[in-house]
Amino acid sequence: MSARLEVITGPMFSGKSATLIQLLENATYARKQILVIKPALDKRSVETEITTRKIIRGRSTVINKFPANSVNTLREFRKALKERYFHVLGVEEAQFLGPWIVTAVKELLSARSR
Repeated sequence: MSARLEVITGPMFSGKSATLIQLLENATYARKQILVIKPALDKRSVETEITTRKIIRGRSTVINKFPANSVNTLREFRKALKERYFHVLGVEEAQFLGPWIVTAVKELLSARSR
């Protein structure tokens, strides 16, 4: 089976994280193994999850969350990939990981397409 890349883009507060979480939940229901990566510098929520929020009565409230691994470097990214078997990889806020993420994802797609 060939690997596939889906990219979710849009401005801030456009629902990108909510869309990613929904795709990950759908994959979970399909009994797929999931690995989620996020940049360690993302301090909007706890280090071990990605979240979506809404303003309710003037307060920011978490409405959905999904477990994640925080990474800073290519080495940490590769370590996370080796530590866990997965069918689906979700990457939150990829633009904050650095240019190495592009090469790493290309390599992963190539390896998974063989």
